[in-house]
Amino acid sequence: MQNINPLTALRSLKGAPLSCLVALMFANQPVGKEWLSRVTGYSDKPIASALDYLLEMGFVTTAGRYESWQIKQNVFQLSLGNENALPVSSRNNSDSQPTTTALIVDSIKDKAVVANIAVEEEVETSKFTESLTIIRSAGIGEPTATRMAKMQHVNPYYLTAHILQAQKDDINIKLLIHRIRSEDPAPKLNKNFHLLKCSCNICFNLVYYHDKGYLSPHDFDFEEYMESVQSVDSYA
Repeated sequence: MQNINPLTALRSLKGAPLSCLVALMFANQPVGKEWLSRVTGYSDKPIASALDYLLEMGFVTTAGRYESWQIKQNVFQLSLGNENALPVSSRNNSDSQPTTTALIVDSIKDKAVVANIAVEEEVETSKFTESLTIIRSAGIGEPTATRMAKMQHVNPYYLTAHILQAQKDDINIKLLIHRIRSEDPAPKLNKNFHLLKCSCNICFNLVYYHDKGYLSPHDFDFEEYMESVQSVDSYA
């Protein structure tokens, strides 16, 4: 980091690396990858790559034993007194109050606002698209499907659990829609994307797990779910 112009490095930050850096600034303590994934909306792989990049650039440090990450101490003071770190300007540096550190922090804050908005929009769009796909797969048509996919409490995990429960209970689509619209608590899923404690041939081995193979909403992966559905359809 000492050999890199910090403002140049800052301009290269975007996406997951920038989101992780901002999250670590607000955390003010060592945090793990799972926490970063939860607050930024990025999955495990982008978070891991982002942290590796930030570590290489000298922005963060890690306690490898516990996989905890934090902003490197005094990282934003590395460039103090370095005139080359400031942008070229016709003004005399003495006319301007902010130090290089202030410029970096202010720039990060400005980019953080834009980055967080972009992340939120990306996550929201992905959530809507995935939810709409699952809703339509249950036989729910338009315009009801789109309206349901836009509901704040609706997400792929919630929908999958309700649809599977409806199939198990042999209820009709109208009652399924009513359950979802009424924000009824969703059943729990296992790692095979089946209802928790499912006793089918695919899930029978999960009975020996202490948690019965419980899959948390945070760990629900839409692409893996779709692959599991397609594999069952092809087998059938």
